[in-house]
Amino acid sequence: MHIYAIGNALVDLEYRVSDTLLDALELTKGHMALIDDAELGARMSRLDTPIRRCGGGSAANSAAAYVGFGGEAHFCGRVANDDVGRWFINDLQRYGVQTKPASSFGEGTSGQCLVLITDDAERTMLTFLGVSAELRPMDIDEAALASADLLYLEGYMAGSDTATRTCAEAMALARSRNIETALSLSDASMIQFCRANLERFLEEGVTHLFCNLEEAMLLSGADGLESAGKRLAQFAKHVHITLGAKGSVCVAEGAMARARVSDDAVNAIDTTGAGDMYAGTVLYAYAQSASPAQMAAFGNFAAGRIVSHFGARLSGHADYAELQLAFTET
Repeated sequence: MHIYAIGNALVDLEYRVSDTLLDALELTKGHMALIDDAELGARMSRLDTPIRRCGGGSAANSAAAYVGFGGEAHFCGRVANDDVGRWFINDLQRYGVQTKPASSFGEGTSGQCLVLITDDAERTMLTFLGVSAELRPMDIDEAALASADLLYLEGYMAGSDTATRTCAEAMALARSRNIETALSLSDASMIQFCRANLERFLEEGVTHLFCNLEEAMLLSGADGLESAGKRLAQFAKHVHITLGAKGSVCVAEGAMARARVSDDAVNAIDTTGAGDMYAGTVLYAYAQSASPAQMAAFGNFAAGRIVSHFGARLSGHADYAELQLAFTET
């Protein structure tokens, strides 16, 4: 199964911070906030040296995982022809994800995300979208999309009206060609502040919907897991709800399959990219005709591995292959 993924093209800068600093910066722990160019500089001036720079962007992270396990994926996102943009493209291609070179895009500033990691492994993000928010229909590789089996969108695209219109057109093109679709809700802030844009992606339903429990309840208006799963099932054939250390569920064909986290304790040090890894893993399992319970179990296992080190991606193909082998031996 070939995936065409659309998302914000971002380079992550990761920092270790205290809860006290989060409070001083007036940030909601565990959530994402959009910032502009001026705020980016101001926020960075209050932070120490980042512990690492790594490729980011939710859909790009999921595509990297999908390819790492042996799938094929194309990523569509907008970068500028600057150092950050070139670094993003080169890093993504290192994972084997197909994408356009930076020279295909216009001038401007590429997006970056400040990932603030506290001692409890929770990540709080400050995202400067840069030119990624300006994704336009001309940026969609229609030939690559037409040859795909599934179109995957990250919910963060709802943060830009321009990107929302482009993604809605991509959705329409996919449906006209009977290409399956998938959407990640990405963050509770997208539902709180960009709900109308986000709901455009769900107007005609999707094959897969990814979210955590907080996002599921916010979007559905439900007060619990089962009711949220039932309500969201009207929008998706497969509703995947992650539950943190309690595992995840997949609602499909009127039934809820639950997979719990392995008894082996997960040593979480950075939750950045856990949902992205989960989505990429589940889609790969789906491509291998896995059952809902098997999809959830593999997603749990992979997410548990990614939170045990810093960064939203494993180092390379060998690490994804080792993870997959380890799961088959459990």
